[in-house]
Amino acid sequence: MTSDEIIDYYIEFFTKIAEKLYGHTPASPRIFLCSKDMLFSEFSQALRNVVKGKHLIVFIPDDDEDFSKDNPRGTLEGSITLVDVFQQGNPSDMIKKQKECRQHVRAILKYMKRSSSALFPEESGQTSSLLNNKINFFSNSPGNGTPPIANQFVGWNRDFSWSFAENINYGKELFV
Repeated sequence: MTSDEIIDYYIEFFTKIAEKLYGHTPASPRIFLCSKDMLFSEFSQALRNVVKGKHLIVFIPDDDEDFSKDNPRGTLEGSITLVDVFQQGNPSDMIKKQKECRQHVRAILKYMKRSSSALFPEESGQTSSLLNNKINFFSNSPGNGTPPIANQFVGWNRDFSWSFAENINYGKELFV
């Protein structure tokens, strides 16, 4: 898999999660793809237009390639945030929504871990699993609660990494 292919897989992977957990459809979107470079004002305005309940924000990942060995490895640095609408002026509702988002994000991370491990054939045996696509999942970063966004949404964020074998023959045809 190349870095370009893995980004397409990354988007598809999280779209399927949003479909399963939050009822994402084209008519009722529950996933928002976002660049880390997006201006916060654009980001919060876009969320105002689409967020009606739990909504998965998937940041387009950074990637890196390690050429220090014979078989190059790619690493994708991803990030997801789950947000939900909270009742303004109600701090306990804000805390409740943030806690729910944290629980969901932790469940998604654990699903990724199971999907990348042969020890869990129910998840890793699926054709769309991380294991079947030769992707290793790891996460050593702490989760973070989001501050209120547009004074309407709160949530939970987590960074993670996917490691994969990079195709050594990528671009070979350009040099023929």
